[in-house]
Parts: sequence; structure tokens; C-alpha cells
Amino acid sequence: MFASYNIGGTSSMDYLYDGSGTIKHHHWNSLDGCDGLPTGEGSQYREMGMEPQRHFTYGGIAGVKATFKDHYTISLNYMEEMKRLHKTGLHTYNYSLSVGYKF
Repeated sequence: MFASYNIGGTSSMDYLYDGSGTIKHHHWNSLDGCDGLPTGEGSQYREMGMEPQRHFTYGGIAGVKATFKDHYTISLNYMEEMKRLHKTGLHTYNYSLSVGYKF
């Protein structure tokens, strides 16, 4: 099990602004939320809003580790948050592979 507290975070995206192929860049703080993407006449994307992400989250970690010749290690881990960051179902998960040498 793990618990974490997010103290900051920003997000950004590129999006098609209008039919002429103009690409715009939008940047916001994900912990403050996003009122929506600025759109113009002929835009291919609707304005959308995103509520602020939660600061506190928790989840689980599972993995395996092997040691070879008393010094070499290899481990494979999987981590997933159990609490969703956002009402839309956003959550974090990752895989990691580590290779090491133990002195």
C-alpha cells in the first residue's frame, strides 16, 4: 500500500483551433481545474471543462525481485492508485523494471 499528497502539477495540450489547421497550446494548473479550452468559430473541438484534481490519493504496489550471484538484482513492479484523481475516472498506474548491483 502507498499514500501520496500532490503538492503541485501543471498540464498542457496542443489542439486544433480552426479549420485552417491552426494549432494552439493551452496550459493550466491541474490542481486548480480548467475552465475549458478557448474555442473559435469553426473550431473542431468543443469547449470542455475539468474540475481540479484531488491532492491526496492512495493505492497498491506489487512486485517481484530476484538476486543472482549475491550481487545482481532485477525487479519488476506494478503500482496503481485505488482512489481516482478525477470524477472522469482518471488515475495513475505504472510498471517499472529495475536492474542493480548490490555492493
